[in-house]
Amino acid sequence: MAHQLTPKPARRRPGVWPEDPELDEARMELLESLPVRLEPRLLADIVQLDRDGKTARLIGWAVRLHPLVVTLEVRRARERERVARAKRRLTDAQKAARKAEAAMPRLERFEMNRLAEGTHIPNQPLRDLIAQAQHANPGLTRTAILTRAGYKSSSEGSRLLGYMRQSGCRRLGQTITPDHAARVVRALGRAPREVVGL
Repeated sequence: MAHQLTPKPARRRPGVWPEDPELDEARMELLESLPVRLEPRLLADIVQLDRDGKTARLIGWAVRLHPLVVTLEVRRARERERVARAKRRLTDAQKAARKAEAAMPRLERFEMNRLAEGTHIPNQPLRDLIAQAQHANPGLTRTAILTRAGYKSSSEGSRLLGYMRQSGCRRLGQTITPDHAARVVRALGRAPREVVGL
């Protein structure tokens, strides 16, 4: 009896991502629209490597960060430097944009990689929707929302939404999978399309 050998799926090396121009373009548009930024320490490393003349793929490999994130953050850093060199007074709109950017959550490497790969979205917009719903209906509790979303434990939903830390983690999670996000949005009586990334 002949045995067929099934090939093992190729293992992805850490820090190496396949290229797909169409998919990369769509993911870049999504990344640009998300209300999050990369943590400052990692951003400083990327900027220095860019100044040293490294490509986005080389930088991504060196810091284990998706090349799309590197490309986006290098572009943003260059724009900030260009504005600083121009030494013009910022308009009110530019000041407001900088203030909003400064208030955005700062994500670590693995969270930004999740966003670039399209497997997760930021959970901050969901917390904002919950806060809006509770402001409109002061008697509405987070537990009630999470129960309506189908979570048996409010702790599970709270961890996914970044209200509580996962056990063993030193910081709150900043990302959530789209299927969990959609459950929460529907529990609030909203359409998932209202949230960027869903």
